[in-house]
Amino acid sequence: MNGYDLSIYPFLEGKTLSYDLLSKEHQAEIAQDLRRMHDVKLPQHLSALLPKETFDKFQGSARNLVKKAKEYSGNDVFLERLREVVLSKWNVIERTIENGYRLSQYCKQHTYELVVCHADIHPFNILQTATNLVMIDWDGIMLAPRERDLMFYRQEINAANSDFQRAYGLDYQVDPYLMSYYNYEWVLQEYTDYIERQFDVQSGEEARAHALNEFHALFGSQEELDGVVKEALCSPLPDSSLRRHHFGMWQ
Repeated sequence: MNGYDLSIYPFLEGKTLSYDLLSKEHQAEIAQDLRRMHDVKLPQHLSALLPKETFDKFQGSARNLVKKAKEYSGNDVFLERLREVVLSKWNVIERTIENGYRLSQYCKQHTYELVVCHADIHPFNILQTATNLVMIDWDGIMLAPRERDLMFYRQEINAANSDFQRAYGLDYQVDPYLMSYYNYEWVLQEYTDYIERQFDVQSGEEARAHALNEFHALFGSQEELDGVVKEALCSPLPDSSLRRHHFGMWQ
């Protein structure tokens, strides 16, 4: 339709889930649904239609945008505030960019099974209806390692006597470095999204204020580092020749 693809879905009455409200039954049903999807073997003509994981989707955009924000010198009030946040968190931002790059290079050097992934299957994209759970928001479907989806349930997987892991299948052990890569990709995606919104001066003050608050919240709500950035920085890194250095990233 005028150059756009249109998807039509049936109306479903229900409520979206949240991490706080995930019961053992929810975890088991989500894990079983993901396993069934991940085990699907698509015919070649269908798999050829899906984008494939490249392990570098947000590397360049995140790096360029945080640098652009850091170097901003105009008088836009939102961009001035963004610059202040970026400068105050620069050491942490630089570490996440560098570690994300390191993991990207590591993953590119390895071969992984690529399966059908939803790619954004956090609980807010799962609807609780009167009879079952339904996955929604399928615009990011792709071929990727299973960890692309499992990353959203890393805490549930890592829990002692994990109900999620048992329901998904004890025969599959997650790759810790893939989980780390997707932890960092999530952070870099958020950097890209929220900073892009700040530079979109046509988006309106309310939208820009919300994006600025969300960007700040990535680092936690208190002075001490917290949030998704801290979680990424606590993820394991491969012990390889790709040790921490600048890789010429800020050239």
